[in-house]
Amino acid sequence: MTQVPPNNSFDKATKNHRLASNGFQVGGQTPTVEEFSSSHTRRTSQENKATQLVMPEETEFSLHNRKRQVPWWRFSIVGFTSLRTKATLLAVAIGTIPVVLVGTTAYFTASKGIEEQIVQSEKTNAEDLEDKLNLFITERFNDVLSLSKLDAFTNPKVRDAVTTEEKSTILKDLMESSKIYNSIVVYNPKSNELLATGGGKIDLQQILQADYSQSVQETDRPAIVDPRPNTATGEFSFFVAAPVKDKTTNKTIALVRTRTPMPLINNLFGVNPERGQEFYVTDSQGEITASSNPKVLQKKLAEIFPNLSSQIQKAGKQKLTTIATDNGKRQIFTYVPNKELTKTYGLNWGLIVARPTAIAFAPQRELLVTLIIGTGIFAVLVAALAIWLANRATRPILSATDAVVKIGQGDLDTRLEVQGGDELSLLGDNINDMANQLKALLQDKELAAEEQRQLVETLQNRVLELLEEVEPINEGDLTIRATVTADDIGTIADSYNLMVANLREIVTKVQAAASNVTETTTNNETAVQTLSQEALRQAEEIAAALVQVQDMAQSARQVAVSAEKAAAVVRQATQSVEEGDKVINRTVEGILAIRETVAQTRQKVKYLGESSQKISTVVNLISEFATQTKMLAFNASIEATRAGEQGRGFAIVADEVRTLAQQSAEASKEIEKLIAAIQGETNEVITAMETGTEQVVMGTKLVDETRQSLNKITAASTEVSQLVEAIAQAAIQQSGASETVTKTMTNVAQIAGKTSKEATVVSSSFEELQLVAKALQEDVAQFKVS
Repeated sequence: MTQVPPNNSFDKATKNHRLASNGFQVGGQTPTVEEFSSSHTRRTSQENKATQLVMPEETEFSLHNRKRQVPWWRFSIVGFTSLRTKATLLAVAIGTIPVVLVGTTAYFTASKGIEEQIVQSEKTNAEDLEDKLNLFITERFNDVLSLSKLDAFTNPKVRDAVTTEEKSTILKDLMESSKIYNSIVVYNPKSNELLATGGGKIDLQQILQADYSQSVQETDRPAIVDPRPNTATGEFSFFVAAPVKDKTTNKTIALVRTRTPMPLINNLFGVNPERGQEFYVTDSQGEITASSNPKVLQKKLAEIFPNLSSQIQKAGKQKLTTIATDNGKRQIFTYVPNKELTKTYGLNWGLIVARPTAIAFAPQRELLVTLIIGTGIFAVLVAALAIWLANRATRPILSATDAVVKIGQGDLDTRLEVQGGDELSLLGDNINDMANQLKALLQDKELAAEEQRQLVETLQNRVLELLEEVEPINEGDLTIRATVTADDIGTIADSYNLMVANLREIVTKVQAAASNVTETTTNNETAVQTLSQEALRQAEEIAAALVQVQDMAQSARQVAVSAEKAAAVVRQATQSVEEGDKVINRTVEGILAIRETVAQTRQKVKYLGESSQKISTVVNLISEFATQTKMLAFNASIEATRAGEQGRGFAIVADEVRTLAQQSAEASKEIEKLIAAIQGETNEVITAMETGTEQVVMGTKLVDETRQSLNKITAASTEVSQLVEAIAQAAIQQSGASETVTKTMTNVAQIAGKTSKEATVVSSSFEELQLVAKALQEDVAQFKVS
């Protein structure tokens, strides 16, 4: 299956699909009319450009960049993402891993067998050396027994016939023929007599004190002792001694002792240096007495091989084969305790055979090298075959992959040449069908995108028309009506008209209420000013009455001085009382008028407060309408968002409606604040009027008391006219009454002054209320309702 080259390339851009083709701002704040106009202008200028294909991200044809879930078996190694590379690696792994596993298994199996053979070989070798050592010791023991039975020493006749020199010659000949002993001595420990010697310097006293001599004398049996250095030569040797018995009496008459150098054991064992093998013979004290390495002689085994020594102690009398590292060398040690020598001769000797692991296990390493070389050669051959097969197998798949990549990049004219009827051919047919379907789908998408663009343009134009129609409402013109059409924008326009109608009705009611408040405050202002003037005039009249009462008191005092002036003073007093009565009557009438005026003003102010409360209710209704409108716009925005690109323009209109509702709510809050201030001032005016009413009632009571005092003065004046004789007494009484009247009038004057001040305060409050009402009228007048 080969790839057919494309006839042309599909170069239309499929990216940047998030850019809106209608020119609307995506996200952010709601655009104004000017922003919509500028956006519309930009959109119009771009209509002549090439139409871009708008496709959602979910239908992008970039198969190369799409994130896919990869199964666990489709491994991906850094630098090896190609299918051909993966297939090659997999084929090489399948071909070489079994070979490596088989070679490894064979190596470990053979290696274990070789290791067991080597260990067994070391054990066998150590046992052979042990047998040689036992045979050597037994021969030396038998030699001593043979020497102890020579007729030259045991037969009395021969012994007496042979001289000492001849006996020594026999021993020397034996030493030379055997080439084993370096000293043979026959001596009598009882007489301290040296009977014969095979040569060398002999210290008889030292021999007599030796342990082997003592042992033979005590047991009357042959004895072998542990090796020790020769005092004369320093050479390490072992000694064998036996009793020499007379054949006639069978009594011990002498001792024979042989000295055998330990280095003979090296020749006995015949250790091959090329094998790297070394042996160590230890005595009962763990001291090395014979070894292929002369440097370790006469040293403790624990000093030379501490690790091995500890393992031997743990093993006890058992044989031991172990691999240990001592003195920086890793060796295989075989320890054989010589049980035969221990049992037969009482010698607790041991034999250690050591061999470096590098030499002992050389066959194992040779096997490893052989297997590695063989496995490597076979693996290379298998890998080469696997690479060739992988390339042949993946070539059709790679061709299909290249075609799919080109299709994903937009070249939908790419086709595969299909040959055969296997699964890969079926894959090629499916890829060709997919390319045809994608090409047809792309053409359908282009048509759908064009229809969507035209629909959005129509919706945008309708939105712009609606915004232009309702623009005067921002300036307060509530008489504007939006044109209602049959589309979705017409529904919004109808709702908007209903909202504006409700708002206009509310504003009309607010204007009427503000006019009523202004008219009421204007009417009451005149009454309050009149009340203030009457209170001031009342204070002046009371002051004049006070002066007259003081004059009357002065007249009464003059009556006491001069009786002649009594009649004139009485008449004058009577006249003054009558005038005071008139003034008091007028004062009472003025106070009653003030009381009635204050009561009326209080009723009007109370009505003003109730009107303000009604206005507050209306404003709350406006606020509720604004809240509902805002919620309606929010719901419309949500529905537009659900509609996607088709509802984008509708969402912008909903945002504009929500903004207008927010402005209406803020204006309602400002009106509520003004009404609350009016209600506060109204309550203060009502409180002040109630206080003035109480003070007027108190003034009325005081005036009544003054009238009663004047009536008493009139009665006193009549009595003065009738009884001149009692003028002096009456004058005194009149003087006291005049003082009382003076005090009372003073109190009345103070009350009148307070009344005047309170009336002034009420007048100022009405002026402020009138200013607030005018301000409310000006705010409401901004709206055009007719």
